[in-house]
Amino acid sequence: MEARSATHPQQPRQSIGGDPGPLLAEAQKILGAATKKDTVSQTLAGIRQRSVRAEARRELAQLVASGAIDLDALNEKHGYDSYEDLHKPTGKDQPTAP
Repeated sequence: MEARSATHPQQPRQSIGGDPGPLLAEAQKILGAATKKDTVSQTLAGIRQRSVRAEARRELAQLVASGAIDLDALNEKHGYDSYEDLHKPTGKDQPTAP
């Protein structure tokens, strides 16, 4: 009889071939995960996020190549305030004395 997953009773529990122990322990430490299950979940989520970002980069490259996005125009900083200028304290930010 197959073992069933506690969280998904309809699905059989999956086992990993080989000895993932040392790699899993290292990944768990790096990720700061509390359990092996958390380690696997975080790792799979990270893989998915990298895939989504890679697809976004491909789409951006296609838009730039087609001329739909002009990177030179986006990189033009003339006439824009710097981050520091936008966040410089003004007299309006100071509390007034009673």
